[in-house]
Amino acid sequence: MSMWMGCGTMRAKVAVPPGPARGAAAATPTPDDERDLVVTTEDRNRDGHPDKWIEKTQDGVLRREKIDLNFDGKVDVVRDYDDKGQLVSERRDLDYDGRIDDERIFKAGVLTEEHTGFGFDGRFHRWVFYENGKKTREEVDLDQDGKVDEWRYFDDDGRLVRVGVDTDGDGKPDSFKRATANGG
Repeated sequence: MSMWMGCGTMRAKVAVPPGPARGAAAATPTPDDERDLVVTTEDRNRDGHPDKWIEKTQDGVLRREKIDLNFDGKVDVVRDYDDKGQLVSERRDLDYDGRIDDERIFKAGVLTEEHTGFGFDGRFHRWVFYENGKKTREEVDLDQDGKVDEWRYFDDDGRLVRVGVDTDGDGKPDSFKRATANGG
């Protein structure tokens, strides 16, 4: 038996807003005009209240999903899809405080970037970049001053191979060190 229970369907005119610049929020798809979307809801915990909203075009192409993970009535995950129904972004509120803590960017359905905030200040502090689905680089704002302090580079097998460090606070790497066999 599936835990995904249908709760209802309604028609809504929903605009997909453009996303802000890199590091602030996800790069959401931006249509030229508003579209008529069919919104379907699901009640996953069977409490009589929807906790998943699925928006599709009239032709059935998935455009957006909104999910309330902890059943408190607030959306915790938003997934946006392109005109072909491929995932382009996912934004998550991991600590359920109403602010986005993590976002993932996809191209052709493959993860290309991940941005994470760990300072509870509404900003991202870690940016991870992927090529062909493999992690190639991380940039981290360790002191949470809005500037990258450390750059981590990975080989094709995902092993850390080099670390760059900003020692003078200008947001640029001043020194590099090779990672050792134990990752340090």
